[in-house]
Amino acid sequence: MPWILGGVGALVVIGVVVVLITTMGGGSNGTAKDAADSYAAAINAKDFDKVRSLTCAEHHDEIDDMRKLYDPETMSAEIEKQLEKLPAEARKEAQKSIDAAKNVTITLAVDNVVEKTDTTAEASVSIKYANVPDDMKALMKDKSGTKIPFKKTDDGWVACD
Repeated sequence: MPWILGGVGALVVIGVVVVLITTMGGGSNGTAKDAADSYAAAINAKDFDKVRSLTCAEHHDEIDDMRKLYDPETMSAEIEKQLEKLPAEARKEAQKSIDAAKNVTITLAVDNVVEKTDTTAEASVSIKYANVPDDMKALMKDKSGTKIPFKKTDDGWVACD
């Protein structure tokens, strides 16, 4: 009986170690593939804190700018500023397009990840658009083969060129 309890105890310890390794030992960016998948998921969720954590420090300003772009208040203020410059009829047409564009969704999907060296990798991603208004379809076409470089840092893999 004691050896059975010891075996169960060992399994519990092993289970805890596995959980700690997967959650603390890199977790979402422990491998280039994990980092690319997490990066795409964060972009899709507009989780800019997560995107920032999966991006090298040199590009944090770009992520902060992206966050501002997607902030509804900032976006509305910028659109209003641009619309003020247009004649009334053009402003009305532009507002229709803006309202229609609010339903557009953009999805980033990782197609594959190639580790080029021990510390560099490249993710190939697809960008898919949904709910695109007819007058914007020429501008918003699905795209595949977009490359995102990743590098391994002390904190795991991050998007960085």
